[in-house]
Amino acid sequence: DRFKETFAALGVNANEVALKTGESNAKFYNILNGKAQPSFVTIQRLMKHYPRVNSNYLLNGKLPVLHNIGAEILGTGLIYIYLPVIVPPNAASMNNETYPVLLRENTKDNLTDCVVVRVTDSSMSPSIRPDTVLLARAVPVADWDYLNSVLVAVNYRNVLVIRRVKENDLLTKGYLTL
Repeated sequence: DRFKETFAALGVNANEVALKTGESNAKFYNILNGKAQPSFVTIQRLMKHYPRVNSNYLLNGKLPVLHNIGAEILGTGLIYIYLPVIVPPNAASMNNETYPVLLRENTKDNLTDCVVVRVTDSSMSPSIRPDTVLLARAVPVADWDYLNSVLVAVNYRNVLVIRRVKENDLLTKGYLTL
């Protein structure tokens, strides 16, 4: 019954929820008809894709069914750090622009050596569109041999080029195919 109330409050049906959560629609129909109980994983997926759902209602029956819009969430442990931005075409220099990055407080030390790269061309469209910002970190030369299927930003003839590593033949032939 709690799932019925939740779906009604969200204005969705079993097919929509199944599509969004990656679960089978039969599973949700069985839950709604009382033929099956939801698993913890199913509840987790529902909560992930519908954050307004009150987990306390689903698990314990305590109202409200949905959190109010604009509800304040306290103690998130999220902070902003400001990283320098590399702006093409002069990739060798950075201007004074910074970009705010929202992250968990305990990960800020892991990003101190990162920069933000602003994409200005459409050479990687549709996967990376112009005006996309990418978080980037210098890869130590000792680790180049292990790059595989990652994006790299390379300063080539005074132009910042962003490409995916297609083949890494550094160990055998001495070059990367981008």
